[in-house]
Amino acid sequence: MKNQDINIRDPFVVVHDGKYYMYGTRAANFGCKTGGFDVYVGNDLENWSEPIEVFDSEKYGMNREVNWAPEVHKVNGKFYMLATFTKPDGLRGTYILVSDSPEGEFNPLSDISLTPDGWECLDGTLYSENGKVYCVFCHEHTQILNGTVCYVELSDDLSRAVSEPVALF
Repeated sequence: MKNQDINIRDPFVVVHDGKYYMYGTRAANFGCKTGGFDVYVGNDLENWSEPIEVFDSEKYGMNREVNWAPEVHKVNGKFYMLATFTKPDGLRGTYILVSDSPEGEFNPLSDISLTPDGWECLDGTLYSENGKVYCVFCHEHTQILNGTVCYVELSDDLSRAVSEPVALF
């Protein structure tokens, strides 16, 4: 497949062992109830494989509404996907999934979001400094007048937040 043949939103590319792995929000229905995420694999940034399903949100009861913005990071030999899903309370949150391979299958690392309960959040990413790993995310403008970028420190196994959220800006 060529770039122009791929219909995704929120693309994110990881390079691993000389290959490119591109993840994104399935564009159908604005990323709502899309059933999960795919990866496209390529040797350059123009030619890609057909989509390979790496996460089935229906299988884990996470296909409630949004399946947005997957990002994949390699940490300590494993691949971690952060993605936005609608939580059981109807608000959006960032969850973390894990796989041994960038081609999946990714599985939920925890059944709770990394972002705070009661907050409308999206677009989580990982940041590490001095041996600590953080989830950086957006507290949505739909819930507060001006959206904020915040972070929480994660547990050593990356499965949950271990700090209160801190607003960056």
